[in-house]
Amino acid sequence: MRLKFRRLFFISIALICLLLALTACNKSHSLEGKTIEVSLKGDKQLFEFEKDGVVNITYGKGDTYEGEYYQDGKSVKIEIYGYYYECLYDGKNLEIISEGFGDEDKKDTKVDVEPADKLVYRYDDTGREYVLYLPDDYANAPLVFALHGFGGDVSFSDYYIGFSEIGKRENFAVCYPQGLKGDEKDGTYWNASFEDGDDDIGFLTSLADFLVDEYGLNKDNVYACGFSNGGFMSYTLAINASDTFKKVAVVSGLMSEGDWHTKENASPVPILHIHGVDDNVIEIENSVNYIMSVDEIVGFWSKKNNCTDVAEEKLGKNTNIIKHTNGDADVWYYRVENWGHDMPSAELTDFNANEVIWDFFNQ
Repeated sequence: MRLKFRRLFFISIALICLLLALTACNKSHSLEGKTIEVSLKGDKQLFEFEKDGVVNITYGKGDTYEGEYYQDGKSVKIEIYGYYYECLYDGKNLEIISEGFGDEDKKDTKVDVEPADKLVYRYDDTGREYVLYLPDDYANAPLVFALHGFGGDVSFSDYYIGFSEIGKRENFAVCYPQGLKGDEKDGTYWNASFEDGDDDIGFLTSLADFLVDEYGLNKDNVYACGFSNGGFMSYTLAINASDTFKKVAVVSGLMSEGDWHTKENASPVPILHIHGVDDNVIEIENSVNYIMSVDEIVGFWSKKNNCTDVAEEKLGKNTNIIKHTNGDADVWYYRVENWGHDMPSAELTDFNANEVIWDFFNQ
């Protein structure tokens, strides 16, 4: 009897040890609280895994996007704006084994347009990629350039910036051009009057002229908008290419120092600026990386555009809209409380940034 008891005792101890080992193993394989850097197609991506299945993905050294992750042992699936990563995690390394857009049903709820192929436009002896969406009747239609943020890719631009669905509905064309990598950068970007980089002013204006001529679009209704680094580039176009790009919209961007120092060369241009107060990537004020605040930028353009009237209104719980009008061109500023470095959507805040941008362009 005593021998049987001792045997059961040792078996129980062994089972407990095994259970603890399995628990420790599962815990070590859990992604919660982990920050992992992954190299994908030569680009560095930083994955920060939080509680409740939230993951923040930083591309290169620039834009950060929030997505969701699902973990089943070593198998991990990450979803972000209709795009997915299938991964394996061994407790130390995260290996991306496949990627792409989600299933057709989910994708169609995001953008109700046919996928478009990458096209190539040759500028300055370099083949530059872009994606073009045309409405059914594009003769004399407006043209909107939508510029991605740092590290962005045109394959992802429509799912993140998302103008094509509106263009199909409102009958305007959308061009998603591709920024290039520079010697000093880890990811794709736009040279918004920085010290190094390609001639993106020349590329974008040349591409716009080509598309207008090629498809019979309306040259008087060509506009530029962009997110983050794409917003910086939009301000660069406002200062240097307003003959081509008649209106500009910026989300979560600022003016570069190069543009700020040459801003007096600008002509009056209609400007829309959208920014989250909680943006910790491109701060709304007191930035350690930039010399101006959003208020200073809006104030400059209001003065440049000779606006004499200012009106402020509240939209929903979090958004203050300040409109500078009665001048040569309007300046609209959407200041969004409780919002970070992201494109505002009606599902998550008070308005859809894309709809507001098109309303501004279309007025």
